[in-house]
Amino acid sequence: TTGVPAGTTVKDFRDGSYTIEGVAYQLKGGVYTSGQTVLRIYGTEAVGDLNKDSIQDVAFILSKFDGSSTFYLVAAAIKTNNGYRPSNGLLLGSGMELKAQPISIGASEIVVNYDTRKFGEPLSTPPSVPVSKYFHVVGGTLTQLR
Repeated sequence: TTGVPAGTTVKDFRDGSYTIEGVAYQLKGGVYTSGQTVLRIYGTEAVGDLNKDSIQDVAFILSKFDGSSTFYLVAAAIKTNNGYRPSNGLLLGSGMELKAQPISIGASEIVVNYDTRKFGEPLSTPPSVPVSKYFHVVGGTLTQLR
């Protein structure tokens, strides 16, 4: 994509370039569109210190619609003196139901909560299995903890 190179510091994290599976997506006001692909910030971001520098960073959910399915991802932006440095984005999955407050930051970790289906259940079955995934940012890279 064109725009700000991935990982470049920006004034507003909603205008950052986030790398997902090797592809940089340049958000503008929290949204990226190209053809049938729509990537957008989903819901409200979580605020907290992710890198133990006493500066409030942000983490958020992204929804990605590719023309037929919606996938959910997690991403973060580290606040610096010059703005926000976007992280990579990591896939959470599809066919899930996010909780009312799906994302939070505590003890320098990002926690994402959602419900999913049991293995083999059809998509017509409402998600009912609670899942919590934990992430952290090290050296600007978002990684899953557990």
